[in-house]
Amino acid sequence: MTVFDWHSGAIARATILTKSFRTTQKVRRFFKAECGNDFTFDRDFRAWLKTATGKTLGEAADEWRKRHSANASNPAAPRSKSSRPA
Repeated sequence: MTVFDWHSGAIARATILTKSFRTTQKVRRFFKAECGNDFTFDRDFRAWLKTATGKTLGEAADEWRKRHSANASNPAAPRSKSSRPA
């Protein structure tokens, strides 16, 4: 099996997360396009990504949105730095 190149490979919602997954600028641009400009690779999401081998980037984007919409509806939930009010 060849290792996916996260720097130059084609990235889409159907791209499978592999053991060689890297949070490259290309991947960050994908998540910002899918999730909006508030997207960040926070600690909890990075931990989830490490366990998500075999899932797609689309499923990962959906998971990030689910986690952050839950934070918006629960003021007591931990927030990422970018979602804190100024």
